[in-house]
Amino acid sequence: VAEKAAADVEGRNLVREEERAEGAVGGAAYRHMYTAFGAGYFRAYVTLLVVSYAATIGSSFWLSVWSDPASYLGAEEAAGLSTSFYIAVYAAWIVAASLLTYGKEVTFAFGAMTAAQRLHNRLLERVLGAPMSWFDVTPLGRIMNRFSKDVATVDGDLPYYINHVFTAAASAVGLIVLALLSTVWLVPIAIPATWLYYKVQQRYRAAARDLQRLENVSRSPVFAFITESIDGLVSVRAFGWERFFVDRNTRQVDDNIRAFYLSKAAVGWLMVRANAIGAVLAGGITIFIVLTTSARPDAAGFLPLSVAGLALALGTGLTLNLTGLSFLTGEMDTRMTSLERMVQYMDAVPSEEEARGAPAAIPDGEWEAAGRIAFEDVQMRYRPALPLVLRGISFAVEKRGTKVAICGRTGSGKSSVVNALLGMRPLAGGVIRVGGRDVASMPLRQLRRAISVVPQDPSLFDGTLRFNLDPFAGHDDARLTEVLRLVDLGDLDLDEHCEEGGRNFSVGQRQLLCVCRALLRETSILLLDEATSATDAESDAAIQRLIRDQFATATVVTIAHRIDTILDYDRVLVLQDGKVVEDGAPAVLMGKASGHFAGLVSSAAVRERKRRESEAAEATVVVDDAD
Repeated sequence: VAEKAAADVEGRNLVREEERAEGAVGGAAYRHMYTAFGAGYFRAYVTLLVVSYAATIGSSFWLSVWSDPASYLGAEEAAGLSTSFYIAVYAAWIVAASLLTYGKEVTFAFGAMTAAQRLHNRLLERVLGAPMSWFDVTPLGRIMNRFSKDVATVDGDLPYYINHVFTAAASAVGLIVLALLSTVWLVPIAIPATWLYYKVQQRYRAAARDLQRLENVSRSPVFAFITESIDGLVSVRAFGWERFFVDRNTRQVDDNIRAFYLSKAAVGWLMVRANAIGAVLAGGITIFIVLTTSARPDAAGFLPLSVAGLALALGTGLTLNLTGLSFLTGEMDTRMTSLERMVQYMDAVPSEEEARGAPAAIPDGEWEAAGRIAFEDVQMRYRPALPLVLRGISFAVEKRGTKVAICGRTGSGKSSVVNALLGMRPLAGGVIRVGGRDVASMPLRQLRRAISVVPQDPSLFDGTLRFNLDPFAGHDDARLTEVLRLVDLGDLDLDEHCEEGGRNFSVGQRQLLCVCRALLRETSILLLDEATSATDAESDAAIQRLIRDQFATATVVTIAHRIDTILDYDRVLVLQDGKVVEDGAPAVLMGKASGHFAGLVSSAAVRERKRRESEAAEATVVVDDAD
């Protein structure tokens, strides 16, 4: 275990073990809930809670007075009060208690909704601001678990139990206060009973918390495995691995259900003991009242009927209240583990900006429009324990409108250049400048706002086409329609629905929509990270023509997949083992017979010839079959 933990810290393990807290829920979770709920809402809620229960106690006490007014008010004063007076006072207490209770519930509802929204937004902002290295070691299932089950618990179950715990606690205090006012002999009985409830509940909470944590942690692999299975469904079916995946999923679900079942069994353990204590307490109070109550008001040493009735109601109410409070407190504690898991991410997930020292924004100006890029002895690795993927890369693009292609074999470091330029990974050495400014001296949001990217895997979101093109509503429909026509997608409706991931569009269409986003942003730098690797040759050629025509004044940096599409570029960088091994115009580099770029062009020509021969052979087979 120690070796595994050390490997996690050093970054040698690809995936880290999921954290699981131990012991009582930390104060950080309660502080986050309080600040999210809001001090104003909380103070108003507590005030209304106290006053509403004071009104409830008043109504119960008034019933006792009404049943035996002579004992409380004196015979002479009681004789002057009519029944309608008692009814009016009692009705006033009930109406006041009802209105105050309604106000209390409404206040809590607004506070709970505010807390749910704030906690979710804090979690979302923290995760979205995490560095890419954190996502490398954190399975998607863990993140989904936080944003699904844990968020749902904090939105619904947790506020429900918090409200009921406060309500039950106020009720218990109210009953004790009422006992002090009328039947003080109940207090010595209530104190040991409360101690017994506390001891039983304390043992339950310790087990229930850890069982809930086990259930929470064991749910993450289920989410992760389902996501991986769906993403790789084609391969699973192609290799006939369905049974293996079903069996593995069954084992993971069993592990999760086992913890869930034990947590429910622990609730049964608590309720058996709490109800047993309550039964003994209620039975003892009842027997005591029966033996000490007399119907004669002047009987010495006996309780009057009014006091006996109130004592019986108080004893039964206190018993039920303490039993319920034991259950509710335990359930609230277990639900707090979900907030505890969210707080782990809010407090422990690293931030990209904080890792860079949170630089202050620099004034907008020429640097954004200059289109200049400079790499000065740049070194980068993906994780601290891994070797360098960029080993001292240096190049400069001084003129806006220059078209630069970066090519090389798989693993040469092409995409790592894009990651470094966008600040996706921290540099191990060197400096990157955009527009003459060191990118380390500016916030990442400002840096990335100055650069447009068309990625290898185009991303579309569930929503309208208008939202996917312009999520921040910075352009009118006329401009959006114009850019759609520029990329030959003018027949699409802006209100057309995009399915998640853009499944209802072809790969080529998704790439063109990403180009539309870049056109709308109008930045001076455009990055193409193997943007056409998944498209056919015709679509690739169309996208390249579009880039040449519409981004003629922008600096274009292309991670090249098809060598023939970059032969008209101004400059080519050839990478090998994270270093620039060739740099120059395509025609010049092709003239070097033994050069690296000439070798890539030759290899591409061979692949293209084989592809055409294969297509011709397939066409011949189809014709023969038709004959």
